[in-house]
Amino acid sequence: IKELKKELNTSFYVKSKYNPYEDVLVDDYLKTIEIMDNMKKEIEYYNLSPLEKIIYIYDMVKEKIYKKSSSFVSHSRDLTKVLQEEEIVCMGYANIFSSLANFLGLNTCVKCYYNEEKNSGHATVTIYLNDLKYDVHGVFECDPTWDSKKYYDDKDFINNYKWCMNSYILGD
Repeated sequence: IKELKKELNTSFYVKSKYNPYEDVLVDDYLKTIEIMDNMKKEIEYYNLSPLEKIIYIYDMVKEKIYKKSSSFVSHSRDLTKVLQEEEIVCMGYANIFSSLANFLGLNTCVKCYYNEEKNSGHATVTIYLNDLKYDVHGVFECDPTWDSKKYYDDKDFINNYKWCMNSYILGD
């Protein structure tokens, strides 16, 4: 993308599965990749197993305080916005978690639940994990939204793992 920007010598928009609500300018997208790359390097420094990486990512993501955007839907959901701003809801947590895990080579996807009218919903992350160190194999679901920091001085959130690595039975 850097080469394309250099070649075109102009600004343009980038579409990403982690920015489903609006396309982002190339400079914002490159900043997003830079932030993600720094997070990836921090995690890779510790030479963690796949399960340990998931827990580390979970801890990083749930440190953000749930805050719905008062202006635009994308501000609390799109990866680029939630990495650079304070507003975040379930889709934002899921987008950070899934994109960072995928960036680290782990197989994840954002999973969305909707009511019958499709006017309300919730997003989580589904993970396929194959960890030889801890002999953990299978499909799991993580929901950092519910375990996230509740307010600025919340110190208890770091021990919240109720919604981390829940077993997911295929066919349910």
